Amino acid sequence: MNQKLTVFAQVRELPLAAAVGFCATMLERQLPNFKLFCEVASIDDESQMSKALAQVWLAYQALISGKKITTNMALLREKVELISPHSADHDNFGVYPAIDCAMSMVATLNLLAKEEDAGAVVVSKLSQGSVELVILATEGDDLSNEAIKAHPLMQREVDFQQQLLAVLNVPKRDLPSVEQLQQLAHHDGASNIGIEP
Repeated sequence: MNQKLTVFAQVRELPLAAAVGFCATMLERQLPNFKLFCEVASIDDESQMSKALAQVWLAYQALISGKKITTNMALLREKVELISPHSADHDNFGVYPAIDCAMSMVATLNLLAKEEDAGAVVVSKLSQGSVELVILATEGDDLSNEAIKAHPLMQREVDFQQQLLAVLNVPKRDLPSVEQLQQLAHHDGASNIGIEP
């Protein structure tokens, strides 16, 4: 589990602007899971989640350019909480990655509202948790931690988070642009759990 701990420890050390960039990029990779869930469940909440993510990107842009963030994070969080699905209401597996996406968004908005310093760590763990759930659902739920860690889907997830950390572990003036991070999020054309948008 050392590799996992290393990732979480590194995420915890990120300054605010880099932490928000981390969260936004991870959310960009989780959004297709939420979209697919909305399609399957025939609900129209995807546009609100996309709007929330657009506000997070604007906040990241403001942080790296030294401008004031004007978004009301508490109000945005309320809107996201209203569209957060509940597993008891749905019988398809897709509800779980969708819940993780919504929880990641809430953690990010809490980070931006300065109410949750470890928001980026929460997002990192939730994303790995989504991947773990998919592995257990497809390979059988009696897999050992070692087998989960060695699974190609988990290797891909941990590699991505480490790659993201590498581009964000720079002085604030050298942080990547919104476009560069979005490109990184989409570079292999699939969400964190392997769904192609």
